[in-house]
Amino acid sequence: MSADAQIAYRVSWLVLKSVPLLATLSERQLSMLAQVSSRRWYSRNETIIEAGEVSDALYVILSGHANVILKEPRHGEIIVFTLKPGEFFGEMSLLDKQPRSASVIANDACELLLLKGSDFAAYVNRERPLAMAVLRELVSRLRVADERISSLALMDVYGRVAHWLLERSEVVDGQKIVNQRINRTEIAKMVGASREMVSKVMKDLAARRRIEVRGKSIVLADGLLDWD
Repeated sequence: MSADAQIAYRVSWLVLKSVPLLATLSERQLSMLAQVSSRRWYSRNETIIEAGEVSDALYVILSGHANVILKEPRHGEIIVFTLKPGEFFGEMSLLDKQPRSASVIANDACELLLLKGSDFAAYVNRERPLAMAVLRELVSRLRVADERISSLALMDVYGRVAHWLLERSEVVDGQKIVNQRINRTEIAKMVGASREMVSKVMKDLAARRRIEVRGKSIVLADGLLDWD
């Protein structure tokens, strides 16, 4: 094996080792899986997979973020999840052999790890810790989906936008702050409302001092959910 090939092989092994889903696999198993893995790059807004396609790979996000999107007759596109580095998608179609249930679109520039579907499915069948990790992730996503459905059904747009902001905030010096770029079109798809309505809610929350825009950040007031 050439020096270049050894470097490429070791990098692939280290990449796989850094993925939480694969952390339970041994060095030998990771080395074998590395041989059927590849890396791909996607630009912002590029479609990674399309709903209805037949699955052929498991995807793991190495860098960047991607939106899982469903198309709904009444509301158009709805963002169900935003996936971050270390998270994966495509596992359901690999396991049940059905077409993909949702589309995934790059939210920003993404680097992805692709694991050949048949090889990954074989590992899931053989390795109980890996199978349990996949199962835990599926259950977690179902819980989030259930919570989001309840939110859409029971709360008005003010409440949905407020919860969206809270979910993405972090505590800095005792204040809840959203540091990520705010895209009103994306929020609209997440909360099941129009972009115009989301803009109106954001302006109203700012006018009521429930949020404060500071450059690219948004500071959330303690009474954000008290929108009456």
